[in-house]
Amino acid sequence: MATVYILLVYQPGSRTEVRWRRVSPRPWALRRGRAIGSRRRRLRIVALRRTTAARAGCIEHTTHAYTRVDGLRRAFSSNVIPLPGSRTSATADFLRYHVLVRVFDGDADRWLDHLQRKGDFPEEDIRFVRWIRGRLRRDPRLMDDIRRMVERTPLWQA
Repeated sequence: MATVYILLVYQPGSRTEVRWRRVSPRPWALRRGRAIGSRRRRLRIVALRRTTAARAGCIEHTTHAYTRVDGLRRAFSSNVIPLPGSRTSATADFLRYHVLVRVFDGDADRWLDHLQRKGDFPEEDIRFVRWIRGRLRRDPRLMDDIRRMVERTPLWQA
């Protein structure tokens, strides 16, 4: 009697729609929390279910893997502080972080007041200041990370 191991990987969030079906002569070494898939669309296993069935001289061990979409997360070295993401270009935001720390000493309210008084700045600057002000209200420790990033960059010497 032959033994076959089947892996069914379901679409993210679905309990019925199969994304992949693989057959192997050996058991599948899967566990909950493991990331599977390509680099473009990585899936994280959120639940596993195993079933066994005997059919026409064959034993089928089926592993059902239920998934969710997993964002690509890269490991950063200890001397790199990742910048918080925004809706504009990374270079423009990088320079805005420097302005926030070097010119306005980390005071987003003061920067916003300055932008509103002068009135001749791009709308992206105002959006950035409002966005970072909201982030700082939710996470006050973020300013420490931004200051460290700015201080480690030799772009603008004080």
